[in-house]
Amino acid sequence: MAHTAVHVPNSLSVVACPAQRQSAEPVRRVKESLSKTDAKLKNDNVYGIELENGARVLALPGSGESIRGLTVDGWIIADEAAQLTSDLIAAVRPMRARQPKARLAMLSTAWSRTDPFWTAWDSDDPSWIRLKATADIDATPFADGFLEQERQALGEDDFKREYFGVPAGSHTSPFTWEMYEQATHVHVPKVPPGRGFMPTEEPPVPIANPFQNLRTAGVVR
Repeated sequence: MAHTAVHVPNSLSVVACPAQRQSAEPVRRVKESLSKTDAKLKNDNVYGIELENGARVLALPGSGESIRGLTVDGWIIADEAAQLTSDLIAAVRPMRARQPKARLAMLSTAWSRTDPFWTAWDSDDPSWIRLKATADIDATPFADGFLEQERQALGEDDFKREYFGVPAGSHTSPFTWEMYEQATHVHVPKVPPGRGFMPTEEPPVPIANPFQNLRTAGVVR
């Protein structure tokens, strides 16, 4: 985003988060990156910056009703996208409709299997580039024993969600996704069933009842 602001004059990039105070944090990081370049700031506040070349980076409010009407030709960053409402996602997507070079990036920790982020992640839409960074890929940023402590403190579902990108359903339903997959999985035998399991067209063979010809036993004095 900082690269776009420096090299694309008069461009507009935006950051959307569940709350505007969260959106202000990525803007601050962009400002830190710009401080390492020769870029000059024209306007600078908590929720937005403007360079002397006219490029702007804005922190959007967390409501779809108050952000409509913008045309973005830089970046649209949807941070913590799993927590964003579908209305907010619907409001930011058209911002790049008239600018084919504008990019939409959704960044998030996993949450549920029905939120906007996971819906895009799990779709077969080839226009998305999917990048994943989880603790099982590279555990070097963590101190020895830290991940195990987090597993014990958070519980298995929350730990997998926060560190391994596995959305959990226990916070909304008593049934986990793994239970659903097991219940709906159709078992296919690895080998064809034998003759004992195959239907037959032969007429049934009657079997005599061994109890029909029994005589009553007794004792006579």
